[in-house]
Amino acid sequence: MASLAHFVSVRLNAPVQDLTGLQGKYDVDVSWAPDRTIEKAGPFALAHSDAAFAEASLPAGKEDIFTSFRDTLGLRLEPRKEQVEILVIDHIERIPVGN
Repeated sequence: MASLAHFVSVRLNAPVQDLTGLQGKYDVDVSWAPDRTIEKAGPFALAHSDAAFAEASLPAGKEDIFTSFRDTLGLRLEPRKEQVEILVIDHIERIPVGN
């Protein structure tokens, strides 16, 4: 489930936490209509200039990622506001090291 959470995090360009508590590996089969307003384009869409993905809104009759995860997998993706730790590097120097 952690791998699935990471995949969704990359697609939504937002942190996604696995709160299922499920351990082990699962074979997941889920599909959804990409929504350009919340998802960034995947490598296929970027490589092929996928015109369907460039649409700004969800195609009629297609499920978004939130509905598809709920209906297909029984998982709920819900937005939350939480504090997260962030490491910021504002300066770096290369220090010569002798051989």
